[in-house]
Amino acid sequence: MSLRNNPMWTKLADREKRLVIGLGIFLVTALLYSLIWAPIQNGFTEKTAALQKAESDWLWLVEQAPKAMASQGNHSASKLRLHSKTALMDALQKSLRQQKLLESAEGLNLNNRGVTVSFEQVDAPRLFRWVAALEQQGLTAKSMELIPISTGVTKAEIAFEVAK
Repeated sequence: MSLRNNPMWTKLADREKRLVIGLGIFLVTALLYSLIWAPIQNGFTEKTAALQKAESDWLWLVEQAPKAMASQGNHSASKLRLHSKTALMDALQKSLRQQKLLESAEGLNLNNRGVTVSFEQVDAPRLFRWVAALEQQGLTAKSMELIPISTGVTKAEIAFEVAK
Protein backbone atom coordinates (compact mmCIF):
# COMPACT_ATOMS: atom_id res chain seq x y z
CA MET A 1 0.00 0.00 0.00
CA SER A 2 1.49 3.26 -1.08
CA LEU A 3 1.63 6.36 1.06
CA ARG A 4 0.02 8.45 -1.70
CA ASN A 5 -3.12 6.30 -1.68
CA ASN A 6 -3.34 6.23 2.14
CA PRO A 7 -6.27 8.42 3.28
CA MET A 8 -4.40 9.63 6.38
CA TRP A 9 -1.47 10.81 4.26
CA THR A 10 -3.69 12.64 1.76
CA LYS A 11 -5.47 14.51 4.58
CA LEU A 12 -2.17 15.96 5.84
CA ALA A 13 -1.09 19.43 4.77
CA ASP A 14 2.13 19.88 2.77
CA ARG A 15 3.92 21.27 5.83
CA GLU A 16 2.91 18.24 7.91
CA LYS A 17 4.01 15.86 5.12
CA ARG A 18 7.45 17.50 5.10
CA LEU A 19 7.64 17.20 8.89
CA VAL A 20 6.70 13.48 8.78
CA ILE A 21 9.30 12.85 6.04
CA GLY A 22 11.90 14.81 8.05
CA LEU A 23 11.01 12.80 11.16
CA GLY A 24 11.37 9.55 9.17
CA ILE A 25 14.82 10.63 7.89
CA PHE A 26 15.84 11.62 11.42
CA LEU A 27 14.66 8.29 12.88
CA VAL A 28 16.43 6.26 10.17
CA THR A 29 19.63 8.28 10.73
CA ALA A 30 19.40 7.87 14.53
CA LEU A 31 18.74 4.16 14.13
CA LEU A 32 21.74 3.70 11.81
CA TYR A 33 23.95 5.71 14.17
CA SER A 34 22.94 3.79 17.30
CA LEU A 35 23.08 0.33 15.69
CA ILE A 36 26.08 0.70 13.37
CA TRP A 37 28.30 3.73 13.89
CA ALA A 38 28.28 4.02 17.72
CA PRO A 39 29.38 0.39 18.39
CA ILE A 40 32.15 0.72 15.79
CA GLN A 41 33.34 3.99 17.32
CA ASN A 42 33.22 2.59 20.87
CA GLY A 43 35.13 -0.52 19.84
CA PHE A 44 37.77 1.59 18.11
CA THR A 45 38.16 3.78 21.21
CA GLU A 46 38.50 0.75 23.50
CA LYS A 47 41.03 -0.93 21.21
CA THR A 48 43.06 2.27 20.94
CA ALA A 49 43.15 2.58 24.74
CA ALA A 50 44.16 -1.09 25.07
CA LEU A 51 46.93 -0.60 22.51
CA GLN A 52 48.28 2.44 24.36
CA LYS A 53 48.23 0.50 27.64
CA ALA A 54 50.00 -2.44 26.02
CA GLU A 55 52.64 -0.13 24.57
CA SER A 56 53.25 1.53 27.94
CA ASP A 57 53.45 -1.91 29.62
CA TRP A 58 55.94 -3.04 26.96
CA LEU A 59 58.11 0.04 27.46
CA TRP A 60 58.07 -0.55 31.21
CA LEU A 61 59.12 -4.17 30.71
CA VAL A 62 61.91 -3.14 28.36
CA GLU A 63 63.17 -0.72 31.03
CA GLN A 64 62.96 -3.37 33.76
CA ALA A 65 64.67 -6.20 31.84
CA PRO A 66 68.25 -4.88 32.18
CA LYS A 67 67.66 -4.18 35.87
CA ALA A 68 66.33 -7.68 36.45
CA MET A 69 69.18 -9.27 34.52
CA ALA A 70 71.73 -7.22 36.44
CA SER A 71 70.24 -8.08 39.81
CA GLN A 72 69.86 -11.75 38.84
CA GLY A 73 73.44 -11.85 37.58
CA ASN A 74 74.79 -10.28 40.76
CA HIS A 75 72.60 -12.43 42.94
CA SER A 76 73.33 -15.77 41.30
CA ALA A 77 77.05 -15.14 40.90
CA SER A 78 77.41 -14.34 44.59
CA LYS A 79 75.47 -17.37 45.85
CA LEU A 80 78.05 -20.09 45.30
CA ARG A 81 81.65 -18.96 45.18
CA LEU A 82 83.47 -22.07 46.26
CA HIS A 83 87.21 -21.70 46.61
CA SER A 84 88.10 -25.16 47.95
CA LYS A 85 87.48 -28.69 46.73
CA THR A 86 85.90 -29.70 50.03
CA ALA A 87 83.41 -26.81 49.91
CA LEU A 88 82.60 -27.76 46.32
CA MET A 89 82.17 -31.41 47.32
CA ASP A 90 79.86 -30.43 50.21
CA ALA A 91 77.75 -28.19 47.99
CA LEU A 92 77.41 -30.89 45.34
CA GLN A 93 76.46 -33.55 47.92
CA LYS A 94 73.88 -31.23 49.46
CA SER A 95 72.32 -30.40 46.08
CA LEU A 96 72.35 -34.08 45.06
CA ARG A 97 70.55 -34.93 48.28
CA GLN A 98 67.97 -32.16 47.68
CA GLN A 99 67.27 -33.40 44.14
CA LYS A 100 67.20 -37.03 45.38
CA LEU A 101 70.08 -37.97 43.09
CA LEU A 102 72.67 -38.91 45.70
CA GLU A 103 71.66 -42.59 45.63
CA SER A 104 71.99 -42.57 41.79
CA ALA A 105 75.50 -41.13 41.88
CA GLU A 106 78.24 -43.71 41.38
CA GLY A 107 80.82 -41.42 42.85
CA LEU A 108 82.01 -37.94 43.61
CA ASN A 109 85.71 -37.97 42.83
CA LEU A 110 88.23 -35.26 43.52
CA ASN A 111 90.42 -34.35 40.58
CA ASN A 112 93.25 -31.84 40.25
CA ARG A 113 90.95 -28.80 39.76
CA GLY A 114 87.63 -29.79 41.33
CA VAL A 115 85.08 -32.60 41.59
CA THR A 116 83.72 -35.09 39.04
CA VAL A 117 80.25 -36.55 39.58
CA SER A 118 79.56 -39.88 37.84
CA PHE A 119 76.26 -41.62 37.19
CA GLU A 120 75.92 -45.09 35.62
CA GLN A 121 72.15 -44.84 35.18
CA VAL A 122 70.27 -41.67 36.06
CA ASP A 123 66.87 -40.20 35.24
CA ALA A 124 67.79 -37.62 32.58
CA PRO A 125 65.10 -35.01 33.36
CA ARG A 126 66.01 -35.09 37.06
CA LEU A 127 69.71 -34.75 36.16
CA PHE A 128 69.01 -31.73 33.96
CA ARG A 129 66.91 -30.12 36.72
CA TRP A 130 69.83 -30.63 39.10
CA VAL A 131 72.32 -29.06 36.70
CA ALA A 132 69.90 -26.16 36.07
CA ALA A 133 69.48 -25.61 39.82
CA LEU A 134 73.25 -25.49 40.23
CA GLU A 135 73.55 -22.98 37.40
CA GLN A 136 70.92 -20.78 39.03
CA GLN A 137 73.09 -20.80 42.13
CA GLY A 138 76.09 -19.73 40.10
CA LEU A 139 77.86 -23.09 39.81
CA THR A 140 78.38 -24.24 36.24
CA ALA A 141 79.82 -27.50 35.03
CA LYS A 142 83.20 -27.32 33.33
CA SER A 143 82.46 -30.41 31.22
CA MET A 144 79.64 -32.86 30.81
CA GLU A 145 79.59 -36.21 29.06
CA LEU A 146 76.21 -37.83 28.49
CA ILE A 147 75.62 -41.26 26.97
CA PRO A 148 71.95 -42.17 26.39
CA ILE A 149 71.02 -45.62 27.66
CA SER A 150 67.28 -45.64 26.99
CA THR A 151 64.47 -43.14 26.82
CA GLY A 152 64.79 -40.86 29.84
CA VAL A 153 67.84 -42.68 31.23
CA THR A 154 71.45 -41.69 30.65
CA LYS A 155 74.99 -42.33 31.80
CA ALA A 156 76.68 -39.08 32.83
CA GLU A 157 79.97 -37.69 34.00
CA ILE A 158 80.02 -34.05 35.02
CA ALA A 159 83.10 -32.12 36.08
CA PHE A 160 82.99 -29.03 38.29
CA GLU A 161 85.94 -26.79 39.07
CA VAL A 162 86.79 -24.63 42.04
CA ALA A 163 86.38 -20.88 41.47
CA LYS A 164 89.64 -19.07 40.88
